Amino acid sequence: MQAPSGMSSSDLRFLRCAGLDEPPGKWVATNRELGGLIRRHGRGLQPAAAVAAGIRAELEAIFPLIDAVCQRTCPWCPDPCCIVTRVWYDFIDLLFLHLIEAPLPPGPLAYRLEDPCRYLASRGCRLPRLIRPWGCTQYTCPVQYTSLRHFDPAAEKKLDGALGRIRESRYKLEAEFQREVAGKAPC
Repeated sequence: MQAPSGMSSSDLRFLRCAGLDEPPGKWVATNRELGGLIRRHGRGLQPAAAVAAGIRAELEAIFPLIDAVCQRTCPWCPDPCCIVTRVWYDFIDLLFLHLIEAPLPPGPLAYRLEDPCRYLASRGCRLPRLIRPWGCTQYTCPVQYTSLRHFDPAAEKKLDGALGRIRESRYKLEAEFQREVAGKAPC
């Protein structure tokens, strides 16, 4: 299993939160079932795996840009999106992580919608960028867009273009998976 940015699965131990990891319940069962489907369909999922690899490359290309804009804006934000919004891993997020063989977080962001994200720490998210949910990655607040326009207008276009391509690739990823597993494209 390949880990993002040189992390191994064992490096994710620090992300465990007492009381939240037990019982593992739906998170473990969902990932076990999805992993089983992927193993059973093996070669038939090569087109989906190729789409996932393309998404990974697009993401890794924009991470330095996202990091730079976050460093300029997030520490001084009066209303941090990581605190006020509720995001979760959707099916495509989990499918992507399984297909690129990334280590999975030990649990969801929160077990109840009203709970804050368990991976948020005083200096930001503790999850490596690659394994964060799409909802976290694709969101760029108005302050961040203003910062991009001010410091590097070309970067704003680069980010928007990449996010659009990733969004479309995520739909394609789901369609390829459903085509193989269910024998049809999604509705």
